[in-house]
This record gives sequence, structure tokens and C-alpha cells, in this order.
Amino acid sequence: MFYISIGLVTDEEEIPVRKIEISPEDRMETIIFNNFNQYNIDFLVLCGDTEIWSAKESNRAHFDLSPYSDQNLMIYHRECEKYKVLKELRKAYKNATDKLAHFFIETPMPHINLKINGFQITALVDTGAQLSIITRSIAEKCGIFQKLDSRFQVDAQGIGGVSQALGKILDVELEFSGYFLPVVLTVFEECSLGCDLIIGVDILTAYSANVDFKNKCVRFNEELEVEMV
Repeated sequence: MFYISIGLVTDEEEIPVRKIEISPEDRMETIIFNNFNQYNIDFLVLCGDTEIWSAKESNRAHFDLSPYSDQNLMIYHRECEKYKVLKELRKAYKNATDKLAHFFIETPMPHINLKINGFQITALVDTGAQLSIITRSIAEKCGIFQKLDSRFQVDAQGIGGVSQALGKILDVELEFSGYFLPVVLTVFEECSLGCDLIIGVDILTAYSANVDFKNKCVRFNEELEVEMV
């Protein structure tokens, strides 16, 4: 005897996955009838999105379930609406993975290298960030934290929730290989995105920036081109 985790879906009911004890000799039709009080020649069993058993195709032959003892199985009636929806989703997924595979590959966010007071930093370029921000620890390492103006303790909504800024540093220069961009940075204790410096929409707009994914670079004022890293 061994256990399998299995549930059932028909148009009339949906029974969540539960553990049941079965014998290696049990046929799937018997398991369905004994545990779900269902008998129909048009049931099939899925493991994830993969069909592993079909009543129509089994010809009542024995089916070994032991390889699936540690996985969740689901019994569907072939004609139930939820299975039809599932089939359409599987079809759409296959089409997408075949023709749009690049959407299933993790795409890194654009980053660029720069310096502040000679200190090397890798900054995230975020077109969804209204403010350009720097963490306190990096502002201290760059030697600019003492310039903090604490009158600008604004609240900012981010992925991690609402955070309050410590203030703004009003005269920072970002250096790109000898090219300097004067900017204003908002200082936070930490960044929910796990980076120390974010180039946001305020800087990107001020310097007419173009984030060029095709050529993997960011252009400022149509004259400074910074390679993404």
C-alpha cells in the first residue's frame, strides 16, 4: 500500500487534493469510484499540466501510480468547462513558449556605472521611479551625506510599501567618464529594490534620456551615451 494526493473536478463539484491510500493493484476506475463516488468512462488524470491517464485510452488496463506518490494529481471529466478552460490555457502556453520564448526568460533591469565624488557605483535605471534615490550608506561612502537637507522628508510609495525619505541632497554630480550631470538625490535608509542608487524619471526627464534596449545603452541629451551593465 502507498499514498497518493489526488482531487477531482467536474461541472457539479470540485474536491480539493487529498491523500488517499491505494494498493498497487488498484485500477484507476476503482480508485475514482471508491474515493469520489464517481464512475464515468470519460475521466482523465493530470499531473500538473500533463495528462497521465485517460479512461477512454486505458482499456481498463492497470496503471502504475507509484511514480506519482509525491505529486499532486487531479481527475477531470473531459467535458467539464474547467477542463476545457485548462486545455485552452495549455494551448496558449505552448503557443507562447514556441513563438514568444523571450517573454519567459528573466530580463535584467538596466544598470549603468557612474561615480559620485570618485566613488564607483552601479545604478539602476528605473523609468517607473518618480524620484532618483540614494541610500544613506552609499551617500556616506561618497562623502555627500553631510549635505542632506532634512526639510525634504517626503513619503514615497514603492514595492515594499510607503517609506519616508531622510531628505534631499541638492548638489550632487554624477560622473560618466569625465562627463558630469548635476542632479538632486532623495536619501532613504535603504532601498526596497536592493540597490543603492536609482536613476529615476526626474533625472531621465531633465536630461532628455533615452533608454535604448536594442543597443544596451542610456543616452543623455543626445550626446552622452552610457553602456548598460
